[in-house]
Order: sequence, then structure tokens, then C-alpha cells
Amino acid sequence: MIIENKKKSQKIKLIFLSIPLIIAITVIVFVLLNIDWGVLVIAPVAAVGVIIYVFMYAMKYSYINAEIDPQKIFIRFYQITPFFTEYKAYRIQPDQLISYSIKSSFMGLVPNLILTVRTKSGKGLYPPISLSALTKEQIAQIEKALTLLIAINK
Repeated sequence: MIIENKKKSQKIKLIFLSIPLIIAITVIVFVLLNIDWGVLVIAPVAAVGVIIYVFMYAMKYSYINAEIDPQKIFIRFYQITPFFTEYKAYRIQPDQLISYSIKSSFMGLVPNLILTVRTKSGKGLYPPISLSALTKEQIAQIEKALTLLIAINK
């Protein structure tokens, strides 16, 4: 089973890139036209843009490509932001997976997938993967696939 959010990730990236562009165009228009009351428009537009930008950054939207089948668990992901993008991938053998949990952060708005695996020294936790850019159906598919793998490998 392959679960991916490419189209939604592209839309989110477009929003991230368009916010500074809208602010810049607003500033340029009012400066070039030398409109005296332009500051009254520029300041609120910039403030709203910054608030939206910070909120979207806090949501930790991520592109996710998850391949989950009886032979492997392979999850590729990266945070959809213009800055600090770090590409990560988790490759896990299904028999190593002990459990998983989905915990919410940022006022309950950001679901995070946390995988617990069997290691030579006991249990290990993978760092959380933000699922905020996935639909509820996609999250349910991931949960169903992981639950099935855990049941098969007990």
C-alpha cells in the first residue's frame, strides 16, 4: 500500500510561496503610486501575512510517501516549508515494529505518527512524523496497515 499527499503538498507549498509575494506586491503598488494612506493598508496586510505564515509553519505540514506492505515499511517525508527543509526516510522491517501511536501537538491540530521498534537493546522510538497534510482517510489507511502488520508479526 502506498500513501502519498503530493497534490496537497504542492498546494501548501504554493500558499507558502505566495504569501511573501502578496505582501511585496502590496508594498510595491503603494510605494510606486505614492499613496499617503498606503501604510494603513500595508501594515495590516503584512501582519495578517506573517500570522498566516507562522501558523502554517507551526502546523509542520509534510510531504509523505509511505509504502507499507508485509515485506517493508518505508516512509519518506520532508517538511513543506521554504526554509529548513530536511529530507528524511525511515526503513523498518515489519517484524521489528512493536507499536505505533498518533499523538496530537500544537493545540491538537497536528497529528504525529510515532513508531516504536524492537532493537538489540530493547525498544526504540523514531522521531515523530507530522501527518497534518494528510486527509483523515489517509491517516486511517496508515493506521489500518500498521495495525495489520503488528498483528501479523506478533
